[in-house]
Amino acid sequence: MEEKTVLLEMVKKKRKMTSRIGRRVLCSSQSHRPQTPPPAPDIPEPVAEAPSIASESPDCCSKMAPKGFERFLSSLNEYGTQHRIDSLFPNMNSDYFNTDTFSDVVIVCEDQEFKVHRLVLACHSKYFEKQLNGNWKDFDPGIVESMLRYMYSFNYSNIRGVSSMVHDAQVYQIADKYDIPTLKEYSKDRFCKFITTGWNMDEFPLAINVVYESTPSEDRGLRDLVVETSLLHLDTLLEQDGFSNILRTNADFSADLIPFLTPNTSIKEC
Repeated sequence: MEEKTVLLEMVKKKRKMTSRIGRRVLCSSQSHRPQTPPPAPDIPEPVAEAPSIASESPDCCSKMAPKGFERFLSSLNEYGTQHRIDSLFPNMNSDYFNTDTFSDVVIVCEDQEFKVHRLVLACHSKYFEKQLNGNWKDFDPGIVESMLRYMYSFNYSNIRGVSSMVHDAQVYQIADKYDIPTLKEYSKDRFCKFITTGWNMDEFPLAINVVYESTPSEDRGLRDLVVETSLLHLDTLLEQDGFSNILRTNADFSADLIPFLTPNTSIKEC
């Protein structure tokens, strides 16, 4: 009887141990079981956009049309009046002056010919935009050459053997006639430099005469320069026959000078 009792207790203990081990294994398996991540939200796949093709304007080639070319020339000319057009053209084009290379215009002045280029002339002058066939009978070939050389190299030299101040005054005249504002400014600067140092030369009265005969009265560019220079050295100039003769023969110059004579003319007692 006692043996049965002991046996039953052993069976109970074994069952308890088995149940405990089972629970431990179950808990352990649950704690190490990989957790399934929550399902990712549905994200629509990006749809590749078709490359946009800009439609070309129907007048996409109008840059080469005459009107487009005229606008291009006009813009260059307007730029040149304010900033000097030489910033748009490097000096390398001076090699093309008076050569057959790409020349499409021939300018005839008396017995001299100049082979030049339509684009270069038109970029400098609105006059040449409208009319590229000119007759320069009113100008010495040396003046025409100075104008053309400036268009290619943005400078010129006096190769005529005449006074530089006279030459620059005549270049100023041709620049005004053919509407080349940068050349007018350049020749004016040269003229000012030469009369500042050469006012006492015999050519100064001749330069005054050229200025007043070749420029309109409303163009004060060179006229004011000769009046101011004359006033600065009036006492000395009045002793020169050439200057006195200009006062008698050139009414416009005398009229510009007279209002300033009293404060600038010294009074000498006999």
